[in-house]
Amino acid sequence: MSSSLKQMKAAEGFTLLEVMIAMAVMALGIVPLLVTHGASVRNMTRSKEMTHAALMAAGQISILEARGFEALEMDLDLPPAEDDASAIPYLSLREELEEVEPGQLLEARVKVSIKNSESDPIEIVGYIVNPSFKEEEEEETEE
Repeated sequence: MSSSLKQMKAAEGFTLLEVMIAMAVMALGIVPLLVTHGASVRNMTRSKEMTHAALMAAGQISILEARGFEALEMDLDLPPAEDDASAIPYLSLREELEEVEPGQLLEARVKVSIKNSESDPIEIVGYIVNPSFKEEEEEETEE
């Protein structure tokens, strides 16, 4: 009976040392996962901010193109427009207009910066052609 009593005592459970070693091994596996998770959350946030900045810049270029050449040509003498009160509070927008070919072509440059970030601003350039110049050019090529 003494052999069955010894077997029963051996099968009762884990010692404190075994539990502590198991917890240390588990901690060594979990800590790198937590560090990686934190980095991935930061990268996801940065990616979201960059995507919002690019979409905002593209949207602003579309707005400028929709205004038309004549309306934008009148704004050439105004200083570059800056907007810190955008719908997305962590972005700031700056737009610049430049006449590339007088009376024919305007360059619209939109820069969107992420506030409190060291990354370069997202910059999109659009060209707005004077529709009357395009018509004149088409008439010349037809002749």
